[in-house]
Amino acid sequence: MATSRSTPTGQEPSGKSVTDAPTAPSGSYRPVYKHWFYKEKIEGKDAWTPFSMTDSLALEEAFITSSAESTTIATDGGRHDVNIAARTRTAIYWTAEVNEVRRCSWFYKAVDSRFVPYEEETADYLEEEYKNAFASGSWHKQLTLPNGEQVNFHGPNVMVHFLQTTPDAWGNTPQVTNRPRVVKRGVDEFNIDDGEPEQIDHVLFVVHGIGKACDFKFRTVEEVVDEFRNIALQMVQSHYRSSYDAGEIGRIEVLPISWHSELHSDESGIDAKLKSITLESIPKLRNFTNDTLLDVLFYTSPIFCQSIMDTVCGSVNRLYKLFCERNPNFKGGVSLAGHSLGSLILFDLLCHQKSPSNDNEHEVENSVSFDKINHFRKS
Repeated sequence: MATSRSTPTGQEPSGKSVTDAPTAPSGSYRPVYKHWFYKEKIEGKDAWTPFSMTDSLALEEAFITSSAESTTIATDGGRHDVNIAARTRTAIYWTAEVNEVRRCSWFYKAVDSRFVPYEEETADYLEEEYKNAFASGSWHKQLTLPNGEQVNFHGPNVMVHFLQTTPDAWGNTPQVTNRPRVVKRGVDEFNIDDGEPEQIDHVLFVVHGIGKACDFKFRTVEEVVDEFRNIALQMVQSHYRSSYDAGEIGRIEVLPISWHSELHSDESGIDAKLKSITLESIPKLRNFTNDTLLDVLFYTSPIFCQSIMDTVCGSVNRLYKLFCERNPNFKGGVSLAGHSLGSLILFDLLCHQKSPSNDNEHEVENSVSFDKINHFRKS
């Protein structure tokens, strides 16, 4: 993970570091700095995650300067695209849910102690009232939000949000809703990454093993690869600090290759056939076995083995082509990594690499198309 730092409450100048922002005199009003966040699922719960400082500045500049209705900005090292107008974040190299994006400045603390940003219109309203309170010096104000809930200003740094109480069927009001929420202005206490370097020296494609979960936390290959990528960047920064700071070396891009969803898709019909012959006793164990351990047996089948090989090879070639299109200046190397059954899949794939002949189109379809590694042959 890139180096993180706390951000200021003041408005950040476009294209400048937070340390370059001018300091305001004590006791004077300073516009709030607006940072971009996206909503994602973490351990089954919705959570708002800040973009890196580099990405947020790029999004803010595009938001302020662009007049186009649909402006798209690449973020997260080019792995996601953000549509400014639609406020959406879309994955490029794998299939995932589209994330909601928000330009944030005001937050409230939810019941799980995580800060949740207000809607942009609500945040603008709170900021305007905050500015008026600063100008008048009158802080004990009670504001009513569009949803009927109230926010009380007790001081520049003491603000609370009271939820709207809704009686139950018996006419009783739940006591838990009477507890006020802490309101926070700005992102000065958030740990926000500086961002990833633009230079990419190497691309690593990772193929998962049996099942759709890659570890005991039941994370997907995309989630595991994110952590793998962060660790790789940390190692580059710690072991090659001088070269990294001088811009002589870049980072390693790690992209996931998934074949499990294709094998167990509705088109293949495998899951439907397994369900029809699976005993009803011990359902969780049997479903887990069907979804994971049977992948090994499927790979021993000529039909399903070829389907897996075609999926992996096609995905690697497609993602590599897409990566080169989005990174036209890339001149680094390419590597393949596999976990568990994924390592066997890659071993078989590489062992069958041949120079394609004109009369054998199947060899072309199952050949990787890299020309930057000596032991890969271009198809």
